[in-house]
Amino acid sequence: NNLFVARITSSMALDTTYATTGIANLALGANMTSVNSAALHPDRRVYVVGQQATPTPSMARVFGDEYVVEETGVTFKATPGTPDLTLDPNAGTPDAGLVISGLVGYTAQAVYANADGSSFIAFGNGTNVILGKYDADNVAMSSTFGIGSGLTSPVAMATVNNLIVSGSNIIVVGTEAGAQSLRRYSSSGTTAIPFSSTTAMSVGTQVAQQKSGRYLVTGKFGSLGIVLAYQNDGLATDTTFGPASL
Repeated sequence: NNLFVARITSSMALDTTYATTGIANLALGANMTSVNSAALHPDRRVYVVGQQATPTPSMARVFGDEYVVEETGVTFKATPGTPDLTLDPNAGTPDAGLVISGLVGYTAQAVYANADGSSFIAFGNGTNVILGKYDADNVAMSSTFGIGSGLTSPVAMATVNNLIVSGSNIIVVGTEAGAQSLRRYSSSGTTAIPFSSTTAMSVGTQVAQQKSGRYLVTGKFGSLGIVLAYQNDGLATDTTFGPASL
């Protein structure tokens, strides 16, 4: 199967100014055999995460526009849709897709690109989720995040569907035991407080925060789609939103 990224216009048509057709095939080799999530960085590079066949998590960074990069004193012009080889924790051995060490059995399921070039990645193994923070060279930020390794302790979440950064909080949404599951992490990754809800939702798919601070979570309620509102601390649903916070 071919891995690719595509860019669409505001009218939902392929943007043919990107990689000539709007679609760029990713030549990432064996380091990434499937893609699970992508995030757009403010500088318009695309962070892509997925896995090897093992499974072992992996990551790549793809140019979104023509881009001039200076690496070890050499300047080159990048082509949109091609892998950014400067994403490389191994000096002198650039890789098209980078294997993330220490997490065999996990896959990279969601990614958020920070303005400073670092990224948050949510890893899952079908039972637990681990959140990691990596710098612009894909090196774990062990001194500032997590429990000393740049990673958080694993907590129960069978499937990860999305993560966002909201102020000083990192929110991960997914599914656990046949119901929606959300975790709120601190900016240092030292806490993973679960959101509280008495409303049945079989899966949590996406989460966003309104300007008021209220979180909106999409998912399923039986055979129907649902939007569930939470107060800004996630500890209770917001009953001012729709009937019974739905």
